[in-house]
Amino acid sequence: FWLKFGSSHVDQAVRSLITPACISASVASLQAMFCCCAPPGAEERQAFDRVQAISATDEQPESVVAAQVATQEPESVPEPKVETESKSAAPTPAPEPPHVQVQDEEPSSFTVSIKKSGVDGVVGWHLDLLHSDVLFVCRVITTSGTPVPPVQTYNASAPKGKDIRDGDYIKQVNGESRSADAMSNAMKSSENLQMVIQRPDLFTMTVNKNGESMGLDLKYGPGGSSLLIEQIQEGAVKRCCPNVKAGDRIVMVNGEKGTPYLLMQAIKDSESPVIGFSRCK
Repeated sequence: FWLKFGSSHVDQAVRSLITPACISASVASLQAMFCCCAPPGAEERQAFDRVQAISATDEQPESVVAAQVATQEPESVPEPKVETESKSAAPTPAPEPPHVQVQDEEPSSFTVSIKKSGVDGVVGWHLDLLHSDVLFVCRVITTSGTPVPPVQTYNASAPKGKDIRDGDYIKQVNGESRSADAMSNAMKSSENLQMVIQRPDLFTMTVNKNGESMGLDLKYGPGGSSLLIEQIQEGAVKRCCPNVKAGDRIVMVNGEKGTPYLLMQAIKDSESPVIGFSRCK
């Protein structure tokens, strides 16, 4: 099991703790402090070449309310009556085909403006900074109480197709797009935020392991909802899914979402897992 932390003071602390006498206790203690779930054991290490738990998250969620989608039964349309015409009657012209209104596709990228309660106010989502170039929205936080999180307020009146959703990417914050860390700092240092949101490119692939390891170097963060592919080695994924690349995320396994540990467990337990990937275009 591998640990990797972003902040310099944690790195210094880790280095000072790593001695032959106390390395096991130190690593176990740090795992308990920073990992959102139990660390993968030996069986997980057989399925994945390397797994890193990284403390690279922002705004831990307090409550999440599931959205309910209402469905509506289609109206029944009676069959048209066919009237018999006399032979002398003039032929009736063929009816024009009905006009079909083509709906505009949702934008894949758009800009949103959000106002926090203050510079130190929360935005109302749980992000991870695992990828160096973009921010990933693990969850949008909604609540029935007060105050209402800014993202929830924005979504309530957002233009059609421009609401912020779980699984979206953030590519720019107040003109800053150099790195995930730079965008996170820009978000924390301003009350008014203008951000570029990118919808994910989602695709599904079946991985037939055939006794091989997955051949993946993975990263995940506390409270996360995905596994970031850092590197692809020789193995089942490279053989079965040649289009998958470093920087893609595993967001679903066999039709189920979950915590990073549950995603890894589902892959380990299946000989031919059906994996849902997410990519920032």
